[in-house]
Amino acid sequence: MAQFQRQTKYDGRMVYLPNVHDIRSGDILLTRNVESKDLQGLIQSGAIRVATLGRFSHALVCSRSPTFVEAIGTGVSTLSLARCFAHDIANVRVLRYPDYEIARKAGRLALSEIGRDYSFIQAIQSPFPIPILPKIKNHGTFCSALVAQLYMNAGSLIFKKTPVDRTTPETIDSLEELQDITNTVFQEKLALENIEEMSALDGDRVFTLSAAQTEFSNNCAKELSPIAKRIANEFPECDFKDAHTFIGFIQFILNAIAKEGNVPAERRSEYSAKISQFDKELEAFMIEGKYAQILDEIISADDSSMMNLLRQSFESRPNIDLELIRNHVEARSEHLSERRHSMDSLAVAQGRSAALREYLFSEKKAIEAIQLQNVLFEEILRKLGA
Repeated sequence: MAQFQRQTKYDGRMVYLPNVHDIRSGDILLTRNVESKDLQGLIQSGAIRVATLGRFSHALVCSRSPTFVEAIGTGVSTLSLARCFAHDIANVRVLRYPDYEIARKAGRLALSEIGRDYSFIQAIQSPFPIPILPKIKNHGTFCSALVAQLYMNAGSLIFKKTPVDRTTPETIDSLEELQDITNTVFQEKLALENIEEMSALDGDRVFTLSAAQTEFSNNCAKELSPIAKRIANEFPECDFKDAHTFIGFIQFILNAIAKEGNVPAERRSEYSAKISQFDKELEAFMIEGKYAQILDEIISADDSSMMNLLRQSFESRPNIDLELIRNHVEARSEHLSERRHSMDSLAVAQGRSAALREYLFSEKKAIEAIQLQNVLFEEILRKLGA
């Protein structure tokens, strides 16, 4: 009996798939939503384009290929470009910053923002004259402001042309210094069999487990930001950076350990006790918030996708894009190298931080999982003679 083939609206349809190997840290992705089934999403995207007199309504920045960081309604979150497509190349644009070192630094800084609140008020305020809406001070951000702030913090002069809170997708789109690499990154191809399980950059997104990471970091920020701020105010000689995300708290502890010598001798025991207590509270939050379990669920979902791909490779006519898999392998190899380097640099201080040990334990498992997935990718390529 012939196996039943599920029919979808994408059967035989051409779409635009990203070549993730051609993406690097700091690359900027602009999109517009014109294919969504969600009327509210279409209206919001159209309103932003009308208000800014621009082509695009959303901006993302690459942290490490294929991962992009974006500010959306749930907060600053991640999106894997490897699981995305576009209906029309006119609805996306990929821009590259001319200075690679600044771009790479902006990409690294993006990781520290994951879990930060999204500010809808700031988002709608940005296109309008300042007097129309009152300026607010909070830890929220919106998509284009996030991109601008990351580049400003990385040392960019180009992004100083427009104030961060006035930056829109249109002001980014109009920066002539940025290189347009859209046609290199996106190629027109026949829709994959699992296309409806992928996110449309110009339409509907599918649920991803990264939302759980964002929620975890948001809750962590609400719990620990006031404590971190209080410590920073009590010990100004340490010049602590504002910490408002989970990764920011890990960095806060690392900085606290490194700057212990800045504290006068008579207050050092008090300082150490407060940092130690903060460290314990962060560790407890990681355990209670099931941080390791969240990562395990993400890994499990990736493993499931990998096994489906492996099974497909045994079919007589496998529906597998070999070029896409080769790109995955190369991008993941670079991702692994950066992640291992980061882990090695953090490991030096793990003896003085319980939270850092917990974090590194989860990172090690994630690295091992990505490494195993790459082995499976390579096995599929060998099997199919690619």
